[in-house]
Amino acid sequence: MKRKIISIVLLVLVATLVFGVLPAGAKARRIGLISAKVEGNEGSTVFAFNVWGDFDKFTGWVRFHGEVYNLRCNQNPRDSKLVFCRTYDAPNMANQTVQVVVNGFSFDTFVKHTDFCNPVYDWPWPAANGSWVDYGNFCTEDRPQIGDLELITIPNYGMSGYWYLAEGGFCGPAGSWNDYGPGFYYPSCF
Repeated sequence: MKRKIISIVLLVLVATLVFGVLPAGAKARRIGLISAKVEGNEGSTVFAFNVWGDFDKFTGWVRFHGEVYNLRCNQNPRDSKLVFCRTYDAPNMANQTVQVVVNGFSFDTFVKHTDFCNPVYDWPWPAANGSWVDYGNFCTEDRPQIGDLELITIPNYGMSGYWYLAEGGFCGPAGSWNDYGPGFYYPSCF
């Protein structure tokens, strides 16, 4: 009887090892949370993730004070290793701990609040109308200083360096820049 039980256990272990291994060429899929922050006064929470492996789409939700709020996720370009998910119609989650789940991967995280949000400008892609395009806000925890360089991801360009500038002035060899108000990010300053 003892020998029969040992044989069955060994058979189950061998079957698990043989059939539990990924086929050659298959990639493991993982998601890692990079950051969670509320941008500006609108209260929308943005979650940034690193992804490894192929995913067809990204879906998820956030649990906050017992309520569940859906996420809208974007991976642009499609082969990017970065995914951004945002809440809509949810209360401000700043300075709170939440549970966020994306494609079955679960994270408990503290949501930071970023007070300093400024628009990001770049040439349109593809270049169509010949004028600068506002690609949305980039937010920081500390007040930016003129000349600060930030790596910012925008659609079609991917991650690029953008300089923080303010109301008119001179920008190194690139010359003067367009004046977009009290503070903004602009490419290729120096």
